[in-house]
Amino acid sequence: MRGSVGRWLVPRVVLPLVGRVVRRRMMGRLADLRERQWWSADRLEADAVARLRRLIEHAGTHVPYYRRLFGDAGVRPEDIRSYSDLSRIPVTTKVSLRDAGLEQTTADNLPASRRWPISTSGSTGVPFTFHADLAAEDTRAAMFMFALEWAGVGVWDAEVKMGNPFGD
Repeated sequence: MRGSVGRWLVPRVVLPLVGRVVRRRMMGRLADLRERQWWSADRLEADAVARLRRLIEHAGTHVPYYRRLFGDAGVRPEDIRSYSDLSRIPVTTKVSLRDAGLEQTTADNLPASRRWPISTSGSTGVPFTFHADLAAEDTRAAMFMFALEWAGVGVWDAEVKMGNPFGD
């Protein structure tokens, strides 16, 4: 699809239709991101802190590695009330996560049908493997589309990728 036809047809017809057929919510997530860009800094912080609190609660309840990490650090979800509380959250490393293994770092309530292992390229010396959640793909795709919008392009536009094929 070229030019203005693609710019009109893809976001208004093709993407919503694909979303309905494969039962995805990318377009809803994209609409949410478009709205959030206009929120005040205070509203963004309140939302981010609430989401972080829920993430810490989930990880502390369902991921053995984080249950132990947060417990050792004395971190509880209700302790996170503002950005300044981020310093209370213990920092972890790829090495610690890799050493713990997928069994300890994957949420016990994430069904096998919604997860799949992904590995990094190993540019730091050793590949890092973790489970991705299919439910997060809608948000990831919406963020990609939103970033393209900010750049003034769309998925229908021609793309040129440049890089060193030798990895140097």
